[in-house]
Amino acid sequence: MPNSIDGIYTAYLTGKAGSGFAMFVIRHDVIVGSDMLGAVFDGTVTQGEAGGFNVRMSAKLPPNLPLIQGGATGPNGDTSENTFSLPPNFLSEAFIRIEGKQGPLNAKLVKLRDLDD
Repeated sequence: MPNSIDGIYTAYLTGKAGSGFAMFVIRHDVIVGSDMLGAVFDGTVTQGEAGGFNVRMSAKLPPNLPLIQGGATGPNGDTSENTFSLPPNFLSEAFIRIEGKQGPLNAKLVKLRDLDD
């Protein structure tokens, strides 16, 4: 994977019931992060077709968390795995649509800085 995707990112998220943001790091094909309400993200990023990227990411959500897609997680929290693609120019896209277990959301991704080895 090109080093150009390795970095620290923020994702501005919107769903039908609200908005939020998450911070994450991509380094050496691994993506990890969390959001302001305690959700934890963990997964992988691989090179996709035509210079894009394929993301496989699990989300562990705490109990009784209100979701920006609507509804809430419930007393035991929730865990899901999502897969989605990023186009080669994903940083200049207005948003990336992600279809998840809890419903669709839009993510605007912003790279805050590169990571140097």
